[in-house]
Amino acid sequence: MIKNILKSSVIYTIGDFLVVAVSGIFLLPYYTRAMSISEYSVYSVFIAAIGLVTFIVHFGIVSTFSRMYFTKNSEKERNVYTGQLLIIHCFIVLFFVLFIYLIKGYILSEWLSSIKNDRYLYIIVAISSFSFVVAIYSGYLRVTEKPKLFILFQLSAVFLYVFFIFILRQLGFEALDAVIFALLISTTLMWLVSIYFLPFTLQLKGIVNVSIATMKFSLPILIAYLLYFCLNKYNVLFLQNHVDENQVAYFNFALQLSSILMIVAGAAGKAIQPALYKLPETQVIGTSINLARYYKLTIFTLFIVIFVFSERVILFFAPDDFLKSEDALRVLLISAFIYNFRSVEATLFLYFNKPKYTLYITSFSALIVVSFSAYFVPNFGVMASSYSILLGSITAMLTNVVLVNILLKRKECI
Repeated sequence: MIKNILKSSVIYTIGDFLVVAVSGIFLLPYYTRAMSISEYSVYSVFIAAIGLVTFIVHFGIVSTFSRMYFTKNSEKERNVYTGQLLIIHCFIVLFFVLFIYLIKGYILSEWLSSIKNDRYLYIIVAISSFSFVVAIYSGYLRVTEKPKLFILFQLSAVFLYVFFIFILRQLGFEALDAVIFALLISTTLMWLVSIYFLPFTLQLKGIVNVSIATMKFSLPILIAYLLYFCLNKYNVLFLQNHVDENQVAYFNFALQLSSILMIVAGAAGKAIQPALYKLPETQVIGTSINLARYYKLTIFTLFIVIFVFSERVILFFAPDDFLKSEDALRVLLISAFIYNFRSVEATLFLYFNKPKYTLYITSFSALIVVSFSAYFVPNFGVMASSYSILLGSITAMLTNVVLVNILLKRKECI
């Protein structure tokens, strides 16, 4: 069983990894060399803002879809369910766009002060909104176990993004604008592909009940995602008002390099989840313990390589100026390693037995990061942000281990 799950999940892991890694890691040499420090700083804030807005407009519905899809008894019911999720998302986007319009001035002055361009703000909302259907279709290919189509779909997204960067640069666009508009165009095209091939039926009957049932699962997921945002990317936005653009650029560069551990962890997690959902609950923990061995070995190897050869890694991805980010990179690497090396089986134990506890752990950790950042960043800048994130990761790990041990000893869970 373990071999079958590994075999199928590796394909989905590679697909998810490629999409995120190409834009976030593999193109770093282009971003840091084609853009000025000022442009790369704006790019850093732009990408962080997309992450935040995506969490909000997706509203945790994509994860809910993966979990609830096969609870429907027939293909017809599943198509109706998918269509109703699309309708719910449209209403969420509508209200969010109205909200953004009303407080646009505040957002640009306080949260996107590096950008100073409302055009970029609307592009952020557009990319985040279009990516919902793309994520739903990707989830559909995953839960229906269509690995070849999944890989083709993910590779198409990567190809379009890189292709349009090249085309726009040839047309005379600046490096920053080429990246931003390439992301918008490629996401829009993938949205068109997704909406065409995704099987769904638009039906309003019963949508209130579906909305209530969906929000029951998606709202805690949304909160968890927003809290997770506070554990890392929040600091990119927060630093804008306290350090110069060079420091924002160096911090984001270090954060992007360290995120390779999170990218692998996140891709593997999304790939394995559908297979675990199909198992009896009594088998989930045992299976996840075995899978965790491979997961931890991969994470540990990546951590050691990047940490030991950090200077060479930085120079591979960026010009000499970015060596100023090495101290932050090492701290953030340790943070990412600790956070993602937490016992996978322990996390799943909480998820299947005490799901609220997972939210409590993330909430407490996020509070630590935000509080320490608010207190220390104004005086100590980038390194204060890095150590705040590290402290949040340590808190998450220790709280996770302690809670699981207490629950096991009290035999409150299976």
